[in-house]
Amino acid sequence: MKRTTNKYQINKYLCTFLLTLLCISAKSQALIQETDSIWQATNSKPKDTLLLKSLNDILNALSEEFPDTAIFYAKSNLKKCEAANYHKGIVQANIKLATCYQFNQQFDKAVDFYLKALALAQQYKLAYDEIDACNNLGIYYAKQGYIEFSLEYHLKGLRIAEATNDSGAIATLFNNIGLRFSKLNQYDKAMGYYKKALDLNQIRGKEGKMVPNLKNMAASFLATGQTDSALIYYNKALVIDKKRGVVFYRSEVYTGLANCYLALNNLDKATECKDSALNIYRKFEDSAGMFDGLLIEAMINLKKNNNAKAIANLENLAQYAEKYGYRDKLNNIYDTIANYYSNKGNFTKAYQYLKKETVLKDSFFENDKERANNQLALYLQDKNDNEKNTLSRTLQLETQENERQRTITILFVILGIVLSAIVLTLGIFYRRLQKQKTLIAGQANRLKWMMKELHHRVKNNLQIVSSLLNLQSYRQQDAPSQTALKESRLRVQAMSLIHQRLYQGEEFTQVNFKLYITDLVETLMNAYGYNADDFDLRIDISKEMLDVDTVLPLGLMANEIITNAFKYAYQNVQRPFLQVSLRQDNADIVVDITDNGPGVPIVNNNYQSEGFGKSLIEAFTQQLHGTCTISVNKGMHYRFIFPYIKENAA
Repeated sequence: MKRTTNKYQINKYLCTFLLTLLCISAKSQALIQETDSIWQATNSKPKDTLLLKSLNDILNALSEEFPDTAIFYAKSNLKKCEAANYHKGIVQANIKLATCYQFNQQFDKAVDFYLKALALAQQYKLAYDEIDACNNLGIYYAKQGYIEFSLEYHLKGLRIAEATNDSGAIATLFNNIGLRFSKLNQYDKAMGYYKKALDLNQIRGKEGKMVPNLKNMAASFLATGQTDSALIYYNKALVIDKKRGVVFYRSEVYTGLANCYLALNNLDKATECKDSALNIYRKFEDSAGMFDGLLIEAMINLKKNNNAKAIANLENLAQYAEKYGYRDKLNNIYDTIANYYSNKGNFTKAYQYLKKETVLKDSFFENDKERANNQLALYLQDKNDNEKNTLSRTLQLETQENERQRTITILFVILGIVLSAIVLTLGIFYRRLQKQKTLIAGQANRLKWMMKELHHRVKNNLQIVSSLLNLQSYRQQDAPSQTALKESRLRVQAMSLIHQRLYQGEEFTQVNFKLYITDLVETLMNAYGYNADDFDLRIDISKEMLDVDTVLPLGLMANEIITNAFKYAYQNVQRPFLQVSLRQDNADIVVDITDNGPGVPIVNNNYQSEGFGKSLIEAFTQQLHGTCTISVNKGMHYRFIFPYIKENAA
């Protein structure tokens, strides 16, 4: 009887699967037929801009399921738009062609067409399409996991939108910029942009546009551990969505609710919301949404201790993301799998997945570097060709002049030869000088890329060390070991931030200490669970640029002191206060770090401690040839004074 039932269930699932395939096939066939119908119509009316726009629009739906077919139609549409001199259509066709290449895993071509669309929009002075191209480039880089590039283009689009007073585009870009800051774990900045988008959409009366803003604010609350607030905002978004009778964002809202209930260990509610989301994703054949829903299903299995099944699902999802280019989703999957293998004691596997994440980030940096080198090579080649042509024309003119001079007296002939020799000599010296300048410029550019690459890789290696320390801390049961590993990880992060500032900036021997100390304090604040809204932070840096040999020991000393403040100073303080200041006093640099904790007894400018942090502070003070003064006055106060060498910090 049991075997019969199992056989019946298998047949039932098989029939359901086949029917689903038939429905999808029929729908896909209808989509292709509709595309072909519009394409045929453009043949008879090649300059009908409405038909060309319709073909552009339908390619959105076709590109995800049939990227090769979509590429064919997109190329054809681009040619027709060019033939019709339809500027807006040309820009949009380039964007659609880039999207098709993206779905077809041809990422180099995709980014080239996005950039071409942006250049054409600027050339044709189409502000709306320029904003659209910037926004699409931002979304493209975000999907590849390169958030800094993504932010650059979103912010560029925002500047254009604000200049043209395009409120709809401004609200959209506010929301997208918030998403990118969320990916960088800068949730305070993200919430600020989400709030701007929500307020603007509320003023515009665009209730439907408020749903993604509320949804993204809820996601930020969830990411920062404020699950109750996240539930409130997700439910606000759900109420508006149901009121409007539109399900466009409802699946994502259900996905967010499932994540909330997953965080609260309410697995029944999490499963219910996950199933609601998956039903909508299946209905609209949303592969990216299906990916998110299945990821939650895997996490639920992990919570239910169905570990083998969950990890198998996650590894399959990772392969799917690699295949379809969902690089932004790969990071979370790699982290989850790495944590699982770490907890199981399989550190080899854990390291493999952590390294995959690093390779993922490095790959795009390598592509950018290669593209820049190619562009530099083309520029130098063009410059050399122009110099050769110029020299050739000069020599030709000199020859003609010499022939005319032959009819004059011998004196003028000799004078002409001498002048020609002088000009020729100057030309040779000029050419050599230009070659030397070109060689120096090329070497400088190569050195610039090498230094960026060096700092980039050092930063990534430090991040791997930090991640491994974090993983190891999960396996430690006793609190002292966990605390020691956490402090070690924060020290590594302090060094990593310096190299991050070096490779992101234009100077390779100097660091903006104001930006660095701000990043460091925010990192430590998040690590010890403090909220910026409930914290008084004052940073007063009058001398911002310092050499890296000074910033490294100074940053590590600041890390130790600020870490101690977060660990011990604020336990019984109603509103914590921290001040970091740096100023130049003649030939010295003076650094003050002050908190409002109870302090510790000071004897002979010292306090009783045998800790490793105190030893680090003393060692780095000696390294800087400086002095350290410690006092207690409504809190601990450290003052460091060390000589300032202008040659190293100019």
